[in-house]
Amino acid sequence: MIRCSRLSGLHSDKDLISASVITDKTEMSDMSAGSDDDAWTWESMRDTMSLYYSISKIQLPNSPVKNLIKLTGDPETALLSSQVSECARKMRRKRIDQLPVYNKFQRKLLGLVRDKDLLKALIV
Repeated sequence: MIRCSRLSGLHSDKDLISASVITDKTEMSDMSAGSDDDAWTWESMRDTMSLYYSISKIQLPNSPVKNLIKLTGDPETALLSSQVSECARKMRRKRIDQLPVYNKFQRKLLGLVRDKDLLKALIV
């Protein structure tokens, strides 16, 4: 298990996708609706259709995480005792969708609060 003494930054799925290379290609498959076993009969040739479909592949970067994190000072965090409105303000101001949550006394990372979690708190 790897332990770090302090939080340097956070990655989200959006960060990884924006650092990735996405390649798209179109492929074709011929399909026949013919019922004859012989592939060269008139019925098999007449009832052939081509199906085109696209394939997307994501190539994640092959580099250390430290190269992807934009270090802009200490990352925004929340305490376990933080108000929901305070977390929402931090997230809106910094344009982030998650905050690490710490225990006030031990500075132990307890988890993440996401923007979706805040919306659920408003609805309930």
